[in-house]
Amino acid sequence: MGFGPKAGKYKKVILAVFPSDSNGDIQMQNMSKLVHFCELTPQKLPKVATFLEKRVSDDLKAGKLIYVEVSMKIFNELIKGCRRHLPLFAGAIIRLMKKLFEEEHFPELMIIATETFTRFAAVQDDAAQYSGIELFSSYFIAMCHNNHPSEQMRRRLRIEGLRGLRAYIGMQDLADELDNFVSKSTNKARIIPTLLDNMKYPEDVVVGASPMQNPGHDDTNPQDDQSMTVSALSTA
Repeated sequence: MGFGPKAGKYKKVILAVFPSDSNGDIQMQNMSKLVHFCELTPQKLPKVATFLEKRVSDDLKAGKLIYVEVSMKIFNELIKGCRRHLPLFAGAIIRLMKKLFEEEHFPELMIIATETFTRFAAVQDDAAQYSGIELFSSYFIAMCHNNHPSEQMRRRLRIEGLRGLRAYIGMQDLADELDNFVSKSTNKARIIPTLLDNMKYPEDVVVGASPMQNPGHDDTNPQDDQSMTVSALSTA
């Protein structure tokens, strides 16, 4: 696929990443081309982000959650491949993460948002430049206290919530000063109880698989994904 100056070319590059139908696979080769395109023409990143942001909103309204996940995976790859230009599309990412965290009836979307947040936080040099970041700690704490009727989904949401808190703390450059973070955070009264409440879970909770493989359930195969201990947050 070639890239030229023609107006709207970026839309074709983006759409080429999406599977042809909801049962198809994401086109990773075209994903690489999209990231390369954005690296070469960073001035297109705001338009790419705006297009994806609208696509996510439209797909949410239509209940096409598989395509929502694809859009967020594109953002994940852009975060990694275009981190030097992150300020050009960070606003769209933050708005979309908030939107997904507020979709409480679809816990899979909160898991997808958590994955994007951990990637976003990992490349931050100055979290203070983004307003409203502390709101995410509230989302993660809520996930850690969820009471989803499915035990596996409840466990998955709780461990993802802990992953999010860990990323958030690291984003504040306080990863090795948890006590200091707790004393400054507006959620300080909730963080320690959150950790203690989740210590009752075994330490082999599995994370990493696509939550959209079986919407509403978590049938993750432990052999295919990484594991994370519940106590990891307190030892970050």
